[in-house]
Amino acid sequence: MATTELSDVIGDWVKSRRAAGVAPHDVLEALGLQVSQEAAVDESALWAMVALLVEEHRQRAQPRRRLATADGLTAVVDLVRRSERIMVVAGAGASASAGLPDFRVAAAASAHSESPDALFDVHHFVNDPKPLYALAAEMWTGKALPTPTHMFVRELERRGQLLRLYSENIDALELAAGIERRVLCHGWCASASCIACKAAVGAEALRAALAAGEESWPLRCAKCTHGLNLVKPDVACFGEPPPPEVERSLREDLKSADLLLFIGSDARVHPLAAVAPALPRDVPQLLVGRAPPPREPHEADALLLGECDEVVKWLSAELGWTLPPPPPAAAAAADAEHADGGAAAADPAGPAPAKVAAPAFHEPNKFVFASGSAEPPTESPRAQTPLAVPGPRHRAHGGRAAPRE
Repeated sequence: MATTELSDVIGDWVKSRRAAGVAPHDVLEALGLQVSQEAAVDESALWAMVALLVEEHRQRAQPRRRLATADGLTAVVDLVRRSERIMVVAGAGASASAGLPDFRVAAAASAHSESPDALFDVHHFVNDPKPLYALAAEMWTGKALPTPTHMFVRELERRGQLLRLYSENIDALELAAGIERRVLCHGWCASASCIACKAAVGAEALRAALAAGEESWPLRCAKCTHGLNLVKPDVACFGEPPPPEVERSLREDLKSADLLLFIGSDARVHPLAAVAPALPRDVPQLLVGRAPPPREPHEADALLLGECDEVVKWLSAELGWTLPPPPPAAAAAADAEHADGGAAAADPAGPAPAKVAAPAFHEPNKFVFASGSAEPPTESPRAQTPLAVPGPRHRAHGGRAAPRE
């Protein structure tokens, strides 16, 4: 059977299942994904997830081919200059220079955690909340400043060119950078809520508890008396559905984006895995990262290969832009941490940046900077959460609730 025909069969099958009253949990499981039965999920959100999966399969039946509009560095720079609705998908590479840990490193440093995945398992959290609190404390103490990559996205927003930022990270540096048009696909460490009644806990209360150390962990919800009134940082765990704004924003943005820019991520895990194939074929796609991703059926138009900060500094210079320093509030938080004995914060103004050398060209569409590689990586990709890494535990997931700001 042809792939396109198979796609139609799957779509018809899903429609028949819904008409027959089958639960979306069961449909997702039949399609190879699993959603925790304990998760508080709106059924319409799960059916939207099913629709995204079927649409991705439909698009994979006709893989995207590279456009000629990004041939050459001049064309790449011009694409960014003239695009008015840039959709940005950012991963751990965007935060690399902030010094925040990969989730595997964080798990190894935790005396409580059995494995990296256990940090992001809601059942493990109920039995032992401290590892996730320790991760949140490491990620959100005020020591880390937004990187030049964050400030590049903020500059896009300031110039009215940012359609929306979709982030796979949980470090809340998008907030510190002042980026307003953002969707946090895996939650973040800057808010928390009760796993029983879903009541929100203020950011200041969470920050105080994280700073106080593990003797004060976990927080208990003061608004309910449920036996499991544990307060959990709003970091997504396995088996939890995406925040509703992910699907809602994607539906809107995929219709209007005029440029897709991957930064520090190749988005191979849902819900963002559906972005590249679902975008209209005539919308250019650029990828910024240390190395090209593993072979995928959909081709990006140009690969800018190097550390994200190096690439955006070069791109900014070519555009004639001066990247702003981190906002004063972010720098002040880092300075306060340093005054309390923490690591020294980087000078937000800093010395004048050195000129970044132009990249070397590799056929057919790779531009390799000094810190980059033209070959796919042999090691696992950097990630702040395993939910952003393809693997055997890849399930339907996202944030249990929209991050509270």
